[in-house]
Amino acid sequence: MQAELLSQRGRFSIQGDLRLHRAMCVPALSFVMFATSAVAQPGITRPDGGKLTPAQIDSTVNRLIKAAHVIGAGVALFHRGKIVYLNAYGLRDTEKDLPLTTNSVMTAASLNKSAFATVVMRLVQRGTLDLDKPIEQYLGKPLDPTLQGRADLLVDPDGGWVSSQWGVSENNRKAKYYQMDIARPDVKQRKKKRRQRIVWAGVALVLVFAVFLAVRFEDSPRHEYVTLKHDSRTIQALVVFPKVKNKALVVILVHEIFGLSDWAKNMADELADEGFIVIAPDMISGYGPKGGGYSDFASQTERESAISGLDPDGVLADLDAAVEFGEQLPSASGKIAVVGFSWGGWKSFAFATHRKDLNATFVFYGTGPADVTTISAPVYGFYGGNDGGVDGSVPAITDAMTAAGKFYDPVTYEGADHGFMRLGEDHFNNNPANKTARDQAFARLVKLLRALGSTEVPFH
Repeated sequence: MQAELLSQRGRFSIQGDLRLHRAMCVPALSFVMFATSAVAQPGITRPDGGKLTPAQIDSTVNRLIKAAHVIGAGVALFHRGKIVYLNAYGLRDTEKDLPLTTNSVMTAASLNKSAFATVVMRLVQRGTLDLDKPIEQYLGKPLDPTLQGRADLLVDPDGGWVSSQWGVSENNRKAKYYQMDIARPDVKQRKKKRRQRIVWAGVALVLVFAVFLAVRFEDSPRHEYVTLKHDSRTIQALVVFPKVKNKALVVILVHEIFGLSDWAKNMADELADEGFIVIAPDMISGYGPKGGGYSDFASQTERESAISGLDPDGVLADLDAAVEFGEQLPSASGKIAVVGFSWGGWKSFAFATHRKDLNATFVFYGTGPADVTTISAPVYGFYGGNDGGVDGSVPAITDAMTAAGKFYDPVTYEGADHGFMRLGEDHFNNNPANKTARDQAFARLVKLLRALGSTEVPFH
């Protein structure tokens, strides 16, 4: 598929040429997957301590393409710009029964448009671009006068594809085309093309997601997976380094009851983007099947059960190992803060009673310990006003901290639910207060961390 998307102040034009080879009954689907660890090589340990072999990849891919009735699929795994696994599955020609190979060329979406769109949206996110600002204001010279000020979406009413050189006559508001190159198929051809567009839209979506992951990884802080040790136990942890020139404050991130999930990893990324070194241990490392961790459990229910059953003293020892690792990092400033969410907030508060050299503890919707007299670091609380079970405990812990002469600064976000940091970024969230609380709480957290560590704003 060849596709071109041009935009000028809200105006879009698409040019495409969808063709399937005559011998291909069902289009081959090409997946490009970007991995953050070279997990596909034999003997390579995954970030969570488990292993993944080529045989496991082949078995999974063959099962999935069979279930989806996909004729052919190519899979490539990349790690830091290098291919660590490459294989092809199924057929490239169903009539001649020819197998798909790693050298087969398959028609797919135009990748540079997806990459360009991703880069543009990252610039919007940073505030460099404004989608509501007319594009001519960013240019060194004016647009073609016939294109200025137009914000209408122009489409071919007969369902054909149009070239990028077309427009609307100013004398005819009913979209009278000029400089057109339109292929007008008959009804059967139109339906066939519509089906093809749906298929290729799916392929394009996969590629857009792949590009997003690639750009995010390349432009994001540096990630490492490390093994922490204490006594006879080993814990896998994600470490994310910021793009800063000076030494940085270390944040120990304690995950929710859901484990070291994608959400927790994204939160680690966000904090590193703000200039902090983040260490996020997988608290169920070694407790999974065959001694594995988070990703080796068969279900989320099993993960939550394992986390709920963790020994409290073992959790403190694991967090001790994370702090000691952070203190020894050459790029660390020597200051340590702990940030925990829900279950992690509860454990972070408890850790503050145990560890004497912390510079601050940040508790997100976590209850406090029974005895606060041994706490030495300031504690900052983040609570949802619609979280009665946890927010209701704040007055009692406030009284206890005040009586013990400890610093405690809780903030309750009106109308927000338990877990608002996760819910506030969920597209299916139906409580606007969660989004407001999420934004305000993250801004408060970053401001406090920067004040604590005098951390510079990261460069890009």
